[in-house]
Formats: sequence, structure tokens, C-alpha cells
Amino acid sequence: MNNLVKIDVSFEYQPKVYPYKRSSGWYWKFKLPNGKFFTGKAPGSDEKTVKRNATKKERELSKGLFTQKEIKKIQETSSTITTFESAITQYIEYLILEGASPNYFLKLKNDLTTISKTFKEKYKVDQIHKLTEEHAYSFRNHLLRRVKKDELKKVTAFRLLNDVKRLFKWLKRRKKIRTNPWLEIEAISVPKESRARSEAPSQEVITKLLLSEYEHPFKFPIKEFAYGLFRTGARMEELLYLELDDVDWESGLWTIKPKQCPNKHGTHWSPKYGKARKAIIPQDVLNLLKPLVTRVNQFKVVGYTPDENGNMVPKEAKFLFTMLDKKLSKDEGLEVYRRVDRIDKAWKNLFTSVGLFQSVSINGSEKIVIPFTRHDMRRGFNLAAKNAGMSLDDRALILGHGRTVNENHYCGKAELNTGVVQKLISSFSGDEKILEKVG
Repeated sequence: MNNLVKIDVSFEYQPKVYPYKRSSGWYWKFKLPNGKFFTGKAPGSDEKTVKRNATKKERELSKGLFTQKEIKKIQETSSTITTFESAITQYIEYLILEGASPNYFLKLKNDLTTISKTFKEKYKVDQIHKLTEEHAYSFRNHLLRRVKKDELKKVTAFRLLNDVKRLFKWLKRRKKIRTNPWLEIEAISVPKESRARSEAPSQEVITKLLLSEYEHPFKFPIKEFAYGLFRTGARMEELLYLELDDVDWESGLWTIKPKQCPNKHGTHWSPKYGKARKAIIPQDVLNLLKPLVTRVNQFKVVGYTPDENGNMVPKEAKFLFTMLDKKLSKDEGLEVYRRVDRIDKAWKNLFTSVGLFQSVSINGSEKIVIPFTRHDMRRGFNLAAKNAGMSLDDRALILGHGRTVNENHYCGKAELNTGVVQKLISSFSGDEKILEKVG
């Protein structure tokens, strides 16, 4: 009767425990929430003790408290979902229908798949209904141990645990599983202000990047891309999907909205949350982009999208931020450019070319760490706009998020104004009346 696990039970579940005696001792039988009977050895050696324990057991059952053996019996009658792969697939399909962005659900699918491999390798569990609360607690501790070894950031451990908890919550809500072993697993504690980065590059950083002599081997305009992010506040994906006809090149008005264009998911692309908005491309950025406009007009530009057989095929488009497509250029005998999904290497090379990097040792090997991400440029824009006097409402409108998000996550790190503090301290010095009130 120890090591009880709490699960959700219907208010209609009114258990009755039936004790009975056999030659080998006392037993009891009762119905589980799934309608199946559970039979087991009853604690106690005499009728009075067994009946008293049976009454106690009824109270525990009605509160949703079960032993691991009872939980296993309940889970055995779960729905047709048996494997983690099947559960993850159905969950992702649900998110797609709800309108989740492709990048979000692909990353989530990768994370959940990796987590499921941990369950299989570490706990020998590959079926959803066989995962117990003990496994769940062990996985939480596994994440914390990785954090302690510097193999994982605490905020990443926080996110991974939340990902798997949300999966099981969805499965339980959709009645795909009988019990949720994550119900009482505590979240990994991470302060709210630490759940998002606060780094924001300065104008000096951007100037260094623009003066870099680095040239991409396949002509991807990485310097223009970095500057475009900083000066427009756009998300990385929004700039990569920028096409010639999205911009009024006289006024700089940029319409960011759902549209049809070739990409790895199909022919439809949408900004985050599917929200359309207007942004302004400043004149200096327009001037910097003129060679890219000329390139789009002069050469063929494509994006790759899957055909009916799942093969990636090129479709013509008017993307600005592209790189040379060596294969198509060779096949067609002239320069052809293609849109890219990842710019990690180009980003790293740009920053290292101007000495903006750190070399850190991880597990005995040296690794180059770049101080600013693509999304940090967005914070850089917001901070520069704020310092220039742009209102909070206008900044939030341009960046496409709410006031609270802007204030909490896009204003960079708070800095102590030492001059104001010294002035405040001086105003209290020697003021005995104020000190008396404080006392």
C-alpha cells in the first residue's frame, strides 16, 4: 500500500473493495477506473484487519491513488497508440492543423524523438502506456545531471521537460492514455527572465561586420543579411523569404504576410502565428540591397519544394537572399541562385573574421562560440529604436509581437545608472529626519 501514484479519475468512479480468504491467506478484488478487476494479496492476517485495510483502500482509490501494479493494469487497456513514434506523429499532426509553424513542429518532433530514444535506451521502454511515474522522475533527474555536467543549458532542460509533459497532457486529454505519469512531476525551476536571451548587439558590432573582408564562397550576402536583420527587426526566416515583389522599393514599405512560394514544406509560407504586418526597410538598407535586386532581375532564382513523390525539385521564385546553386548552374550553363534555410556556417565565419567569438573547452575539445544569434539582431533593432525615441507601441507593431513581450525580452540587459544612484544616496546623507522615519 506504499508508493502510491495519483492519477485523474472520474467523479463517477466509486470503488468497492471485496476481501476474501483463500488457503494461502487473505485477498481482495476491486474494479479499476477502466472497468477491469484487479486481484491481489490483501494486507492483514485476520478478518478485522483486512476489512479495515479494505475501507482504507477504497478511500485511496476514490482519490485516484494507485500502486504501480494497478497503474500497469489500467494502462494495458489504453487506446490503439502503443509506441512513442505513433504518439508523436499524432501530436504533431494535431499541431499542424492548429496552425503551428513548420519550424516549430519540426524542432518539437526532433526533440520528442530524441527523448523517446532516451526512454528506450535508458529505461527499456518503447511503449507509451509502459512509462511510469518513476521513469518520469528519473528522466527529470537525468536532465539535471546533464545540466550539472555542462552538457545542457538549464533553460534547454526546462524546455525539454515541458515538451514531453505537454505531449502526455494532450494524450490524456484526448483519452489516448488512461493515466498521465507526468502529472506530479515538478517543472525544472528557471527564472522567467532567464528563459529568453537578453543580448543585443550595438551599432559598433554591426559596423565591424560591415567592414569585414569575408566573402561567402557561393555568394550568399551574409553581411547584407546581418545588417538587414539589425535595421528592420525582422525574424531570420522572414528575411530569407523576402521576395522582390514584397517591397515597395520607392517607399521601403515591406509587406510580411502568408504567401505562395516554394519551400521545403510545400508551396505555402506564413510568418509566425500567420500574422501579416507592415515593416519599413530604411533607405540605407535599400541601397545595400540594390545589387541583390539586380541579381534577381538578371539571373534565375529558385526555391526547392517536394513533388508528389517527395523529391525536392526547383521552382522559380524571386528571393533576394540566395546563394549560387552549383548543380543547376552547371546543368543550365549560366548562374542560378537558390534560397537557403540555414546560414549557421556563414554567420560563424562572418563573426570570426572580425574577431567576435570565444573559444571554449567542452568535454576536452575546443569549440568556437559566437556571442550573438540571428535573433539577437532583432533585439538590437528594438533597443536602438527605443533609444532613438520610438514608442513601445510602434516597436511592437513593427516586430509583430505584444507590448509585454517587447518590454520583457527585447530591451536588452538592464544596466544600473550609477549617476542616478549616487545622486539619490547623496540626497539622503545627513538627513536625520528621514533616517529616523526609516528606523
